[in-house]
Amino acid sequence: MQLTGGFGGTNADYQFAAPATYTGVARTGVDAAKGEGVAGTPLWVESGGTYLNTGSGYPSGTAGTDGSMAHGAPGNAGGGGTDGNSAANDQNAGGGGGANGGSGGFGGDSWFSNFSDGGEGGGAFPATIDRIAMGGGGGAGSRNNSDGLAQASSGSAGGGIIFIRADSFTGTATLTANGASSYNGTSNDAGGGGGAGGTIVVLAANGGESGLTLQANGGRGGDAWDSQPYSLADRHGPGGGGAGGVILVSGAAASISVSGGANGTTLNPGVAYGATPGNAGTSATNAALGQVTGIQSSSLCTPDLTLGKSHVGNFTRGAAAS
Repeated sequence: MQLTGGFGGTNADYQFAAPATYTGVARTGVDAAKGEGVAGTPLWVESGGTYLNTGSGYPSGTAGTDGSMAHGAPGNAGGGGTDGNSAANDQNAGGGGGANGGSGGFGGDSWFSNFSDGGEGGGAFPATIDRIAMGGGGGAGSRNNSDGLAQASSGSAGGGIIFIRADSFTGTATLTANGASSYNGTSNDAGGGGGAGGTIVVLAANGGESGLTLQANGGRGGDAWDSQPYSLADRHGPGGGGAGGVILVSGAAASISVSGGANGTTLNPGVAYGATPGNAGTSATNAALGQVTGIQSSSLCTPDLTLGKSHVGNFTRGAAAS
């Protein structure tokens, strides 16, 4: 969101209210939006240049007041950048990375003020085979310039969920639930956080997992003004990397990857300027169909009653079967 400051806010905000209206045109407001995750959804989300008011928002501690902005990280979502100068919203701190199997990376520092108030990385989700989540979205970086670039400073979406139960597998396949990487073309503003890897659960009763390549990697944080030659005075906060996801499988796969995403950089040659990568996720190859609660797949069903029927010779109309 391109905001020009002008009301409330401090350089220590963990949460702050989002503007009541937004069309993509610069308007008054401070800080940057948090990502979406298990704890909720910010008031505003953007996809393909379209801005949607979700009607929800994050809690603020005050009834009826939204808390969608600034660097606190709700659940596994990345926090948005808290701007170091609320009067102008021009300090451009980076967004935090989303989380899932690991925690997300921190957003980079603010521009001239050099405060460490980039978005917090999302917190790792405590996954089990019966409690899984999509990857947390990255938080946005604070933005006051970059006119006309809808993706500028945006945080990225986390990976989804793949859940398969089967009797067995044959052949080879690649399953991916990677988090998205953030936009790298932001000029004179902060970068957004990368999305976390999602969750893959693949369970078979009779093997075949060795043909599977499974990926739930975190997305890279967005760069901040990487077209600008390096100068101490021009550093803006890059985005933090998204964390790796969660993979649970019932046998050894051909390949499993839950790597955390790299942080973005600022200027050229690029530097991290306080941004950090996402942490690696988690994986296990000893999961089993029987660990899943609820209705089981047909391969696990044991009959309560079985019937047998036999006959010797040919049937003749009126004859009794044995």
